[in-house]
Amino acid sequence: MNEDEAKISLEEATGGSSNQTITVSNGIEKVALTVKGGKSDVADVTDGTADGSLKELSINAENDLRIRALDADIATIDATESTGGVRVSSTNTGNVTFTGGKGDDRLTI
Repeated sequence: MNEDEAKISLEEATGGSSNQTITVSNGIEKVALTVKGGKSDVADVTDGTADGSLKELSINAENDLRIRALDADIATIDATESTGGVRVSSTNTGNVTFTGGKGDDRLTI
């Protein structure tokens, strides 16, 4: 593997006010997110060092997952392994590649 990857697992991550945040740093280029159990709601996936190194997000969700905001530098979102619906909101104003899975997947920019 040529990239630095953070593997993160969640199980029914909800915070009522959607305060679940995933922050990575130290040159992480990819977040591989696995979600099990019931629906999950994540407020933000972001690069804590703001160095622009976080470029990719892969999602494997067995139930519905909502990510309310993505780091603006994430240009590739791969949810092909997901069976639940994936809803992602991104502030990236450049080119974004989004590949959905078996659920009702949506990308909002």
